Amino acid sequence: MELSEIEPARQANTHATRGDLTQRYFYLIVGLIALRAVVAALLPLSFDESYYWLWSKHLASGYYDAPPLIAYAIRAGTIVFGDTPFGVRACSILFSLLSSWAIWRAGAELFGQEEDGARASLLFNLTLMCNVELMTGTPDAPLMAFSSLFVLALVRLEKRADGRWWLAAGLAGGLALLSKYTALFLAAGAYVYMVLNANARRWLSSPLPYIGFLLAVLVFGPDLWWNAQHSWISFAFQFGKAANDHFAPKHILGFVAAQLALATPLILVLALLGLARARGLLWALSLPTVAFFSFHALQARVEGNWPCFLYPTLALAAAREWKSVGSGFERFCKRWAMWVAALILALSYVQALFAALPVPDPTAHLLASGFPAVAEDLAALRSREGANAFATTSYALTGWLSFYNPSHAPVTQLNQPERWLTTPPASPSLLQHPMIYVAEPRRDRSKMLAQEFRSVRLIKHLVRLRAGHVVDHYNVYLLQGFHGKETVRIANQP
Repeated sequence: MELSEIEPARQANTHATRGDLTQRYFYLIVGLIALRAVVAALLPLSFDESYYWLWSKHLASGYYDAPPLIAYAIRAGTIVFGDTPFGVRACSILFSLLSSWAIWRAGAELFGQEEDGARASLLFNLTLMCNVELMTGTPDAPLMAFSSLFVLALVRLEKRADGRWWLAAGLAGGLALLSKYTALFLAAGAYVYMVLNANARRWLSSPLPYIGFLLAVLVFGPDLWWNAQHSWISFAFQFGKAANDHFAPKHILGFVAAQLALATPLILVLALLGLARARGLLWALSLPTVAFFSFHALQARVEGNWPCFLYPTLALAAAREWKSVGSGFERFCKRWAMWVAALILALSYVQALFAALPVPDPTAHLLASGFPAVAEDLAALRSREGANAFATTSYALTGWLSFYNPSHAPVTQLNQPERWLTTPPASPSLLQHPMIYVAEPRRDRSKMLAQEFRSVRLIKHLVRLRAGHVVDHYNVYLLQGFHGKETVRIANQP
């Protein structure tokens, strides 16, 4: 072969190799999403999912805890697949597809190769955060999807220098806000990008970013209107979590440990290295989130899922670091990151589905493992005692009882009426009939209820089991003769 022919041949081989690698990444991503869908159909609901499922039965433009988009997503899924775990989670699987596509496109445009976009998408799909939050029917699923689209819009803004992408970012940001209020950090990251990046600073004098922001406010408008009609109740609840002035640095360790687990250790290391060296769009987008949650973790606990909307950016940062030569430690991380993440994911699925590992199982408490058997015992007790309805004093039990109750009897929560502003009030006749009150011992409010009922009598103690191990205990009471304030609402009306 002539010397002039060697370089074109080498380039052709390189392109072929990249094409093969991109194709393998694609198949792996599809396989992971398909596996996620299967697991979504098999696992019982978490208490949060059953709570949001109840929201979907009474659609509104706002709710006590969060914006309304998850309720509409669950309603759509259950219309197609029924009131089943997969029906509750079906739209989350669609959000998983949307997120994967958006991160792929953002990576391909940001780094210049389809292989880079495919790698970023695969790294994202290998994280536990993705596999938990984009499988379950919670607000984090649409939040992560629309955060991915927001990042894609800003990547295209940077690469194409077309200000109209601010409008796309505004639309995606508004939908992210309709999912969860933490999407405000996306707007903060975009502003930091304009201030700190020399090439982006010109947008500060353009009307397009501000029109995009107004578009986001317009999309978010229904929730704003609902809150205005309800004394800004959900804003007070959510933003009140940030009001804490007690120095408690122990929480920072929990925050770091949670992110190491949810991102998986080596992917997180690559992402942080990528962010530190990028000093561009990805770094600017992540800065407000990392700064706020690190500061908050010095005062109070930060739940592991709270920064989930940052994970599209982290996946892109990890893919960026993949392209660098790096030190021996970085090469080690790149070699083993996907394998370690896959192993952690496989073990997590095995434990969640089969409780096969002899280790403490946090999923047993979060998921309704063994609860259908408890619900059947409660239904038998209700029939035996001639009670008309179930009562609880926790939204978790209210959700599970409503979803898994085989008799489909009404379920009321006797406290926290603000959680059920969209549901119908309980009729006086229902309250005057006997009710079965169920409570975990740590949340037992029977002494409080004795002030509102003539008789509060313990009739049973039930145990929830998983694989022969005790998960939880329940005290069961018969309530009779209600004489309290008639502000009780029915969470689940058959």
